[in-house]
This record gives sequence, C-alpha cells and structure tokens, in this order.
Amino acid sequence: MEYRIESWDKVDGEIDISRIEPSHTDFEEWVEIKRLLHFDLGLQLPLYIRKRERPDFELLEIGGTRQIGIEHTWAAHEGWEQSDEYLLNTKNPEFGSVSRNWLEGEQARGKKLGRRIMAQQGRSPIWGAREQADAKAGEVKRAIKNKLEALSKEGFETYPENWLFISDRLPFLFLDLDCFWENLIVDKLLSEPGYSRVLFLTQVREYKRNVNMYVLFELSANGLSLVDGHAQ
Repeated sequence: MEYRIESWDKVDGEIDISRIEPSHTDFEEWVEIKRLLHFDLGLQLPLYIRKRERPDFELLEIGGTRQIGIEHTWAAHEGWEQSDEYLLNTKNPEFGSVSRNWLEGEQARGKKLGRRIMAQQGRSPIWGAREQADAKAGEVKRAIKNKLEALSKEGFETYPENWLFISDRLPFLFLDLDCFWENLIVDKLLSEPGYSRVLFLTQVREYKRNVNMYVLFELSANGLSLVDGHAQ
C-alpha cells in the first residue's frame, strides 16, 4: 500500500486507511505513522510513503534524494494491558481498581494475573514520579533493544536513513522527563550504532486548554529533544 503526500495539512485525507480492517495490525501502524507525519520531521514534499515489512515503512522524497526506512514499535507493558482488560471485563464486584505499580516485576498472565491483582485490592495506588519515569524508561529501553537486534537480522533492509519510531501504548500524562531521561541513558543503548533517528511519541496533559497533547521526542546519546506537539 502506497500513498503520495502533497500537503502536510491534508495528510489525514491523503493517507486513506478506510479500507483496512481496524482489527488488522496494519491499521494501527498507519494510524501511528499519520500521527508522526503531523510533526516537523524536516521532510520535503511531495513524498511517497509505502507500507512494507522489515522495516515497516519506506519514505521517499520525490524532489530530493532522501530514502528513509521507518521501523515502528510500541513501548508497552503486557501486564498493564492485560490488567486493564481484566478490570474492564470482570464481573467480580470486589475488583475495583488496578494500579500500575502493583505490576512491576509481575510475570503472571491471564486468570493468574487477575488473582494477583485481586489480592492487591486495598493497597495504596500511589506511585512516585521517579518510579513512574523509571517504569516508562524501562519500556522504551526494551523497545530499543529489541529493534536494534531486529536491525541486524537477515532480511531487514537498511536504507541511507533508518528511523526507529516508538509509540507509547499507555502514556503517563504527568511523566517526569528528567527522571525518565536519567534512567533511559544508563544502558547506553542510544550510543550503539544502528538507527539514525529514534523518535518517541507519547501524550501529556495540557492544563490551560484541558486537553491531552501528543508530543514527539527525539532520543539520542546527546539528550532528549522535543520535536513538536499538538492537541489530540
């Protein structure tokens, strides 16, 4: 599937994914790549974007010489997702809440996870800013590590530019960015050769307008930089 983009203001219309089943993995990835293209990435129009595998997308500037491969992945915690689903579907009236700090280090899944969470009911859901930031950094580091390994595997096509695009599956709207960055650089993953750009899309709360903002960060060994932000 390939699209030609002529105008940044018309990206949503020019990338028409209405024919893709919402349950299909490609649908989610197209939704995320459309969000990415709402940010100033230094690209020149017109350009083609094509869905493929390993990497997930190819960008080609028609008037220039840039060819970019984009590999997409999620920063996610399987236990958090399963516990949210369990809370949504359970018929147990005593099961009232889930706090993400109850799930750090938890390996159980399915019904066993439900029993573990049930046993936590009544515990304080309070989670400090550093603990939240450390948990989020852990998710991002796992995503980077997995995709660095994928980059070196047979069958992964490399381009003159190779970008890693990480979407935040379950954002913390009040993430402490200083703590997040301190934890993120400890393992020096961003210093390893591989992707020319690492982009992290998440959401934060914007108080004045009372909206959640999508924000895009570029992660590098030199620091954490904000690319752009806009209302959801």
